[in-house]
Amino acid sequence: MKFTLVFALAIIVVLNVASSQANQNTDSQWEKYKKDFNKKYSSPADEALHRGILEKNVAKVAEHNAKFAKGEVTYSMGINNFSDMTPEELSKHHGLGHNEHHH
Repeated sequence: MKFTLVFALAIIVVLNVASSQANQNTDSQWEKYKKDFNKKYSSPADEALHRGILEKNVAKVAEHNAKFAKGEVTYSMGINNFSDMTPEELSKHHGLGHNEHHH
C-alpha cells in the first residue's frame, strides 16, 4: 500500500515537471516567434488568440512533416509570419476581404 502511494506520487511529480518544462519550452518558442517576426498584439486577449492559432499550426506542421519524412507527402511545411493569423486576417492580407465596389 505504501509503495503504491509513493509510486503514484512519483508519477505525479514526474508529470508535473514534464508539463512545466513543456510550458517553458512553449513560452520560449512563442517569445522567439514574436521577436523573429516582429509581432505586436493589441491586448493580452488578442495575444492569447494568436498564440493559440500558432500552437495549432505548429502541431499541424509537425504532423505533416512527419508524413513527409516517411515519404507519404511530397513537400514539407514550415512556420512563417502568417502562422498566427486568423482566417479573416489571412484573407484581408491576401486581398480577399470584403470589397466595397461590387460589379
